[in-house]
Amino acid sequence: MSSAYIISISRSPAEVVRIYQDGELVREINLSEISEPYTIDMGTNQIEADASGVRMLSADCPDKLCVKQGSISKAGESIICLPNKIIIEFEGNDYGNVDAVTR
Repeated sequence: MSSAYIISISRSPAEVVRIYQDGELVREINLSEISEPYTIDMGTNQIEADASGVRMLSADCPDKLCVKQGSISKAGESIICLPNKIIIEFEGNDYGNVDAVTR
């Protein structure tokens, strides 16, 4: 007897983003309160926030994976710059509708 499983996960947009450096919360931003884009200077990194999401604008780390990741805007998403110990994450763990089909 064979089985087939299909699982669909969709994340919903989030509004509150938290920025940590060295494990400490340094800033919390509510995107619904932003009227125009602005930049946050973290020393080694610059973060850009606007009403549609957050992205790592620049970083002095060698591989710049955090910059290449682009913008995030959904609950549970994060950007991590491991060399500079910066974490940007959206509040919540809301995966929206989860459907499963089994046969």
